[in-house]
Amino acid sequence: MGSFLQQERKRLGITASEVQKCIDVGRSTYTRWESGNPIPSDKLKELSKLGFDINFVVTGIRSSIDENALADCVEILEEVISETKRHFSAVQKAKIIAVLYEEYTEDAQSITPEKIQRHLRLVS
Repeated sequence: MGSFLQQERKRLGITASEVQKCIDVGRSTYTRWESGNPIPSDKLKELSKLGFDINFVVTGIRSSIDENALADCVEILEEVISETKRHFSAVQKAKIIAVLYEEYTEDAQSITPEKIQRHLRLVS
């Protein structure tokens, strides 16, 4: 499980220290997880919010992703960021996209710039 966590972190382009800060764990704890120690379920949930594919972290098998829905989320987020001239870190963008994607796929509703603006206010 540990090497899958590290692979997923690298796929997202996030440093270990960024993850540690976002999910509020110490360096030694996170290092143990990347070495294969079990990750508590509450922290798996937090990793999921950062965009980690938890199925992959736990099993090594990628979850199926609706690439069109994900592309829509990214495209609209980029447009809104461009229009507002705001800067977000990779971690912040990952969090926004994870929330948008979840909303998009669970509610079967389209993502609108207004919804993204609402989410952007939450990370400001």
